[in-house]
Amino acid sequence: MFGKEALGLDQFFRSLQFESVVEKEFAALDTAIRKLLEAYAAGVNNYVATATSLPIEFNLMGVSFAQWTVKDSLMIMKTLAFLDSSTHWQLTALRFSLRSLLGRNLAERLVPLNGLHSILPQYSVISTMEDVDLKFFNKKLASPASRTASEERRSSDRRGKTGESNKTVAARKHGGVRGANAWAVRGKSTESGSAMLVFDFFTDHRVPAEYYLVCVKYPGKGQKVMGATVAGVPVVLFGRNENVSWGMTDSAIENMDLYSVKFSPDGKRYRYGQGWKELEVHEEIIKVKGSNDYIMKVYRTRHGPVLNITAGSSVDTILK
Repeated sequence: MFGKEALGLDQFFRSLQFESVVEKEFAALDTAIRKLLEAYAAGVNNYVATATSLPIEFNLMGVSFAQWTVKDSLMIMKTLAFLDSSTHWQLTALRFSLRSLLGRNLAERLVPLNGLHSILPQYSVISTMEDVDLKFFNKKLASPASRTASEERRSSDRRGKTGESNKTVAARKHGGVRGANAWAVRGKSTESGSAMLVFDFFTDHRVPAEYYLVCVKYPGKGQKVMGATVAGVPVVLFGRNENVSWGMTDSAIENMDLYSVKFSPDGKRYRYGQGWKELEVHEEIIKVKGSNDYIMKVYRTRHGPVLNITAGSSVDTILK
C-alpha cells in the first residue's frame, strides 16, 4: 500500500513465514472458537458492504477493502505476539556478529547476556560509532572488576539528583521498554468486600494507536464488556464485564532460538549433523503500489525460517 519504500518491511515479515503457522493453527481451531471468528469476519464484511463510505485512510492511500477472513485475525495476534514480546533475537544476532570482530569477551560486554558485567547501561543502544566513548570503554576494560567506592558514590549522587537510575535514563532515551504491571487484592482486604485488580499495560507510542477502548453490549440484563483491544480481533484483551476483570502482562523475554547454518555452494542444502538436508523453498508474491509485483524466495530448515539469506553466503541465521 505504501509503495517501494515499505518493501523491505514486507520482505522481512514474509521471511518469517507466519502464514504457514497460521494455516496450522486455523486447522487446529476448536469448533466454538472457529465459529466466533467466522461470525466476526462476517460482521466486518457486512459492515463494509453496506457502509456509505470507508474511513478516510482508504481514500488517502487509494486502496480498496479486501474481504476479512478468520486467518486475518489470527495473523494479527501472531504479529502482535512477535512485536510485543520477541525483542531479544536481534541482540542475539548482533552479539554473534560482534564476536567474530571483537572476540567473545568484549562482544558480550557490549551486548550483555545480563547487566552484571556490561560496559553499557543495560538498555542502551549503539546506533553509530559516534555514540561510543572510547575513553570510557578503555577505563572499563582496564578494570573489569566492580567499580571503586568513589565511582559508586559519584554514580549514586547523580541518580539522587535526577531521581532516575542510569538504566531508566537509557531506557527513556532509546524508546522505552515494553511490559506490564499487575497486582490483585482479595475481597477480605477491601472495604467493598470484592476482589480488586490493578493493571497497567504500557507500550511504545505509535501512530495510529495500537490499542483502543471499546464497550460491547449484547442481549441480556447488564451484559456488557469494556476494555482495550486491537482492530481485527473479536475479543477484549484486557478489561472487565459485570462480574470479573482481567489483564494481560507483557514481558521482553528470551523466547526464540537462533541457529547459525552452513549452506552448500549451490545454496540448495544446509548442513545438519554429519550430512546435508534439502532446503524448503517457495516463492512469495508481494504487491507493490505503483510498481510491478515483487517475487521473492523464502527458505526454511527443520529449525525454522531462514532470515536474510544472500547470494553466495555460506552461513546464515535461522529463527525458531
